[in-house]
Amino acid sequence: MHQLNLLRYNAIRARNPGAEEGELLALWSEETHRGTVDAGFLARACDAIRARGGNSP
Repeated sequence: MHQLNLLRYNAIRARNPGAEEGELLALWSEETHRGTVDAGFLARACDAIRARGGNSP
């Protein structure tokens, strides 16, 4: 993974300690490729992360 992408991923993981790997990747994809991730999928992933106490956007 490119260094900038790794830094972004680690920052997302730090903000969302309860997130599972797939959810972290969804959040990373949203930050990295805004507008290309299905909005409904992203909303469900963020809701699941928040339910576990994460700080997703």
